[in-house]
Amino acid sequence: MPIQENSLSVLLKNRLFSSFSIREISLLLQKGNAYEERFPPLREIPFQKNGAARIGFLLSGSAAVYARKNGKGALLNRLVPGSCFGVAQLYGAQQKVPTRIECLEETSVLFIGARDFDELLCETKFSKNLISFLADRIRFLNRKICAFTAPSAETRLAFFLWEKSGGKETVIQDSYTALARELSLGRASLYRALEALENEGLIRKDGKTILITDPKRLEKRSENL
Repeated sequence: MPIQENSLSVLLKNRLFSSFSIREISLLLQKGNAYEERFPPLREIPFQKNGAARIGFLLSGSAAVYARKNGKGALLNRLVPGSCFGVAQLYGAQQKVPTRIECLEETSVLFIGARDFDELLCETKFSKNLISFLADRIRFLNRKICAFTAPSAETRLAFFLWEKSGGKETVIQDSYTALARELSLGRASLYRALEALENEGLIRKDGKTILITDPKRLEKRSENL
């Protein structure tokens, strides 16, 4: 079944399809035998189908990426339309997947199998985009390591808020339970860190909303790694 144009437009948000037109993406995916699947809320999205690895692109909905262990595991990332997952599994030597993906709402995913994905790499522009994408993933993981290993809860929180705000005055809305899990902090430690940053005049808290009030000073605060 041909991929719908509205789905193709979502793929434009992904780094792998940077500088492609919708028509070019459509032609490219014809080589890759792409197919769509839908998942209900709280369902885990499998990385494999019939034992074969595949890469997935979110077309709608949202999902959370957790470290795979007994229990929920630390929240590592959130996936939104245009995000993709599974690239490392295609080319990594280790077959065991260290993460699990859980739908936060009804979610539609476009999948491409490992062999079909190899066909896409014959397109030079796509191959270059993949290298760029993987380089970005390394930087992302390095930032996560910095956040998880920051010497204090305040620094860890400042680093997270600075990264998420992009250095701008912005509003961040999330549950504090999810935020504590994402930072691997206890709720009490998170509340103390929020209070400390608020007392320093870097943020302002209003219910579940965090307003970044002084991005420049927040950046300096996050550099105490």
